[in-house]
Amino acid sequence: MSAFRDLRELVARLEQTGRLRRVTVPVSRDLEITEITDRVSKGPADRNLALLFERVEGFDMPVLVNTFGAADRLAMALGVGHLDELGERVGKLLDVKLPGTFAERLRKLGTLFDLVKAGPRRVKEGPCQEVVETERPSLASLPVLRCWPKDGGRYITLPCVFTRDPRTGQRNVGMYRLQVFDDRTLGLPPGVDEVVFAGWLRGSGVEMVACRTIDLEAPAHAEIVLEGYVDPRERRLEGPFGDHTGYYSLARDYPVFHLTAITRRARPIYPTTIVGRPPEEDYWLGKATERLFLPIIKLLLPEVVDIN
Repeated sequence: MSAFRDLRELVARLEQTGRLRRVTVPVSRDLEITEITDRVSKGPADRNLALLFERVEGFDMPVLVNTFGAADRLAMALGVGHLDELGERVGKLLDVKLPGTFAERLRKLGTLFDLVKAGPRRVKEGPCQEVVETERPSLASLPVLRCWPKDGGRYITLPCVFTRDPRTGQRNVGMYRLQVFDDRTLGLPPGVDEVVFAGWLRGSGVEMVACRTIDLEAPAHAEIVLEGYVDPRERRLEGPFGDHTGYYSLARDYPVFHLTAITRRARPIYPTTIVGRPPEEDYWLGKATERLFLPIIKLLLPEVVDIN
């Protein structure tokens, strides 16, 4: 199965295969999108679809949710037929030893070449910078959800947060919830280059473009990019947050992200997720992580047969 270049290609494939429903009636970002999505994700399997809300009250930007909320959709997004294939691919990577027959060596060298070509590729421009806001960038332009009644605020729940260690230069990519404190600040919770790993999974390097206000690179085909900085001395109270346990996690002090620019496509899609008692999207994302780590765990603990 071929990899998707960007979110647009995935949305098109989901719709072509009957896995996405467009919601054309007006909906509120305050609690309503969460309530609808929660019912869909916990309902019958044939009605558990990705949802594209096209008329979010007060915004021109559509909201995409429940994209990865089923095993078949997540496997499709990762370019595999079944989630177990992820573990099989990682197992082959861990098993690269050149001794053996000529044919075996060629096959294993192919695995190494796949890893080499997985590195990110720098490009001069990309769709993520069709619109650039650096003068007065504002988070108020994004339809950030308020998911649960006692949440401490609105949260960006499906971001890829790119950071770089100022001493080593090593890049890190993580997915953290980001509470919107105001139009310019967000809360930010505190080996392997994830961009290279993503390129290896998809079979080709991720195209990256230089950010406009900071010394970092962002995926060229992203929908929305938030640029900014973190002062390690600054903390602000973040939370509560309705979590996957079905309870609220308590408010705590977290680092603060200061917005310096927003770059985006001309007509972006705002991807998000809701977090709550399983099954939700994060449950299936956890299953994919489980399959990826199984070969590594079995390498360290050979007596382990499987994990769930």
